[in-house]
Amino acid sequence: MKIRKGFVSNSSTTSFCIYGVGMETGELKEKFKKEVYELTDLFEKEGLEVNFSVDCDYMYIGIEHSNIKDEETGKQFKTRIEDKLKKLLNQDDIKCSTYSEAYRDG
Repeated sequence: MKIRKGFVSNSSTTSFCIYGVGMETGELKEKFKKEVYELTDLFEKEGLEVNFSVDCDYMYIGIEHSNIKDEETGKQFKTRIEDKLKKLLNQDDIKCSTYSEAYRDG
């Protein structure tokens, strides 16, 4: 038996862990009157990351915890994301949380 000790380059697992919101893709398309790729561009231009559920029914919009700035506290990191989402979604009652998902995509 051969044991591999290193990075496996042909892995087909996708995963993410972000702080932000999870919203139905259809709801966002209707709200903004834009296609998914346009929505992705809109959020990414504001420094947010976009991930999708396995079936693409949900968009998870936020920032990975690994992207906290050196000078930021955890509270400042969360507030920065919440403020961006409130502005972009034109919605004051944003409920952010940590979302993570991992699935086999191959």
